[in-house]
Amino acid sequence: MNRPLIKQPRRLSASRRVGLSCSNCLTTQTSLWRRNPSGEPVCNACGLYFKLHSVKRPLNMKKDTIQTRKRKAKGSKSEKSSKSSKANANANNAAADSNNELKHLKNNLQQQQLQQAQKIQNAQLLQMKQEPQGNSNVLADASMMSPTTKEGSASPTDTKSPLMALLPPSPLTQLEEQQQQQQK
Repeated sequence: MNRPLIKQPRRLSASRRVGLSCSNCLTTQTSLWRRNPSGEPVCNACGLYFKLHSVKRPLNMKKDTIQTRKRKAKGSKSEKSSKSSKANANANNAAADSNNELKHLKNNLQQQQLQQAQKIQNAQLLQMKQEPQGNSNVLADASMMSPTTKEGSASPTDTKSPLMALLPPSPLTQLEEQQQQQQK
């Protein structure tokens, strides 16, 4: 191989062609020579300006020096740190995504558990309604839920109900109680 052992730095000076000048701003130094639509040579600045704005570059925009970029060398510490920071950012994004997914799964699980509990509760209520009326446990459970008579039907005049205890006794309820006692 005919490569030199030491990499030589690139030339930063502008390309200078003998006898060539920009047809717009008359400069003789540029980083790149371009051609305008009529085929005349123009400097890089005038060529890019025309390409962007479709008009010739004004002469008052001409500068004495060429503006160059300061690029980072390959394999520098800042490039390595930017790669590691990108990797950290990707890891953080992945962690945030997994946290969001966990929250979503947790919410779904809670909803499913609530639905199952409601189904079980509804099934128990149906079972209590379908069981024979003589079962004292069912009657005890049912009496805790709502005021009922011994037959299992709701009694509007049940004075033993906690809700009815809050209301003042009305003359109608007293009459109904007397009628029920007479029927017994």
